[in-house]
Amino acid sequence: GYGTVKELALAPELIARVRPQVVVLTWLPNDVLEGRDATEVEVIEGHLVSDRKKYEKRKRRWAGEGIHGSALYRFVRAKVRARSHSFEGWEANLSEADLVETRREILELAQLVKEAGARFLLVLLPRREELESSSECSHYERMRTWAAGASLPCLDLFQAWRAEPPDNDAHFLPRDGVHLKAAGYQRLAVAVASHEVFGKVGSPEPGASPPGEPARRSQ
Repeated sequence: GYGTVKELALAPELIARVRPQVVVLTWLPNDVLEGRDATEVEVIEGHLVSDRKKYEKRKRRWAGEGIHGSALYRFVRAKVRARSHSFEGWEANLSEADLVETRREILELAQLVKEAGARFLLVLLPRREELESSSECSHYERMRTWAAGASLPCLDLFQAWRAEPPDNDAHFLPRDGVHLKAAGYQRLAVAVASHEVFGKVGSPEPGASPPGEPARRSQ
């Protein structure tokens, strides 16, 4: 449920803790549509939390406590969630006005990253439904054009994946069209790591790579 407004709230603590060389921010229309309420939030154990009781309940699930330790229960629960979280036909029609706040928050995030001495990369990540539809989804092009004007490194995966469609059944979880499976994250990671921003990070380690192979870089 995070959007750029909550990512901006969490960024200072994470940047101070991780001390990154590169910060990669993935953006999709959900970041405009979700997480924009005025609810008070707090950072607990590195998580941005708006409801402490719900967080503690989820934490027990993550830790596999009680019934959550049952493989059968987890299997059945996953099947039920897959059926009950269908977003077929989902489509966002974002106007320029819709994009104003998220752009401001991205610029603030990029400035925090710059002040920490790190590099920033904005990744435009499409939903499955957008890749499969015939809609132009112009918000990605508009975000890419805006990023270029703001001198923000940007990777538009909507454009790249439309040109070379992935196997969506293998790449996306079935329940919502947003979250990726392992194969999807692998493809995402390769695309991100191939961006030129990583070619400017660190220095080649002497003797780290055989002749003819790319030098390893600290990341």
